[in-house]
Amino acid sequence: MLGDSIQEMQKTRSEAGYVLMSKQLKEQQIEKTMDITRIFKWHASHNLCLSYSSHCKNLHGHTYKIEVTVSGKLNDEGMVIDFSKLDKYVNETASFDHSHLNDIREFEEENPTAENLVIYLKNKLYESWPFNGIWIKKIRVWETENAYAEKEWTCLEQ
Repeated sequence: MLGDSIQEMQKTRSEAGYVLMSKQLKEQQIEKTMDITRIFKWHASHNLCLSYSSHCKNLHGHTYKIEVTVSGKLNDEGMVIDFSKLDKYVNETASFDHSHLNDIREFEEENPTAENLVIYLKNKLYESWPFNGIWIKKIRVWETENAYAEKEWTCLEQ
């Protein structure tokens, strides 16, 4: 009887140790997943076709601030991705610096609003996304210093 009780206590301790070890491993995996953000500044002009009176109907320009946040597990060097690789890819794939946004094919029938720019950027970046295990978590487009549009995605929405 006493032996059975000791065996049960040892089994319980062993199971508790397994649960604790399992929890620690999960926490380590979570800690190895991280978000990084790269910020871009691009200058562009546009005009909006609106159903109401607005200065935005006129040709005008903005200094857009674009934030691209990606998420992934840390690699052996301790990075999700080298910032310079993300910088180069975004600039080569999706930059609209010094463009008239209305001239971009995707905006022939859509207004080039900050909201539509978020969608445009995500689609452009994923056309040939070369980074396995890394996904775009959020894109934020600042049209002015106090106005932005953003969209955040889960890894399941990719």
